[in-house]
Amino acid sequence: MLCFNGQKLLEVIKKGLEYIAFAAIAKSALPSLKLMLVGLHVAN
Repeated sequence: MLCFNGQKLLEVIKKGLEYIAFAAIAKSALPSLKLMLVGLHVAN
């Protein structure tokens, strides 16, 4: 039972880390994405 719980905990931690990494990437990519959209808008 303890082994199963440990496995489950590991999955949850992995999912959490993936989410944090995704959030960090999205946060850092957002300004450049906004800048790109503004650039396209100005170009047109």
